[in-house]
Amino acid sequence: QYGRYLLISCSRTPNVPANLQGLWNESILPPWSCNYTSNINVEENYWPAETAALPEMHQSLFTFMKELQGSGELTAKAYYGVDRGWCLAHNTDIWAMTCPVGLHTGDPMWANWNMGGAWLATHIWEHYTFSLDRDFLREYYPVLRGAAEFCLAWLVPLSSVCRDSVATSEASLITAPSTSPENSFVTPDGYHGRTCFGGTADKLESIPGYNAGLSLADFRRVVAGVGVSNVASKKDCYQLAKALKGMEFHVDSTYGFASSQVTIGGIALEEVDANLRSIREKHVSFAGECLDIDGLCGGHNLTWCLISALVVAK
Repeated sequence: QYGRYLLISCSRTPNVPANLQGLWNESILPPWSCNYTSNINVEENYWPAETAALPEMHQSLFTFMKELQGSGELTAKAYYGVDRGWCLAHNTDIWAMTCPVGLHTGDPMWANWNMGGAWLATHIWEHYTFSLDRDFLREYYPVLRGAAEFCLAWLVPLSSVCRDSVATSEASLITAPSTSPENSFVTPDGYHGRTCFGGTADKLESIPGYNAGLSLADFRRVVAGVGVSNVASKKDCYQLAKALKGMEFHVDSTYGFASSQVTIGGIALEEVDANLRSIREKHVSFAGECLDIDGLCGGHNLTWCLISALVVAK
């Protein structure tokens, strides 16, 4: 109920969704400038909107996304050479800034990320699946489509950037360059990297609106049925299907059964930035998964939970 109260308090102004500090800010220069961090914070603020029966509070985010679409189209062209669709970088503000941040000195793992529009656009489809509001989908379909168009234009053939690729076909597509939001990776020789080819997060966010289990044909029928202009043509659906087929996931190796753990989520602890607040404070979760405990992969380790329960019981 407290979470619902916070969302209601911060979401009543059109075009101004809940920001990083919420409604109650006492500072002239507040932490993070009272901006919006689009690599998870804005999205997670509104994840409960539909399931907590607060769809009206979602509206301030949707109207804000229209503003982002306008500036995001300019950013897509000026920074990425993409002449269709729109994108959003790591941060935005009340003026709908969409360009990369960091003043040319920011760490690439957050300064160079450009998938914010794709992630935000999933909220449009989620609201429709809860409400089946045909007028809403008709109004916001251009925003949803524009986010997908940028992603499709940003994809490149894997063979063009990686000669020793493990691609199974010439049609394999990836995002390049790519970053995992606020996360680095560690290679077997101990190198800590920031940029890569085809980050998994990009693959999961690249086709906004197409994560509801619908076939492309069904999606097209739904959109056409509400009277949307510029609806996806059969050619558009073919291009989208081809892109989805080309975005392959590869499992390089496993640790083996002897090292297996039952977890919910989980993240390699050696890849976590030691400066993150959640690591400095005891018993605070990282991304809802990584508790301040010892383990090979973090996450909610079932063995650790059982042993802890046994200790408490004794």
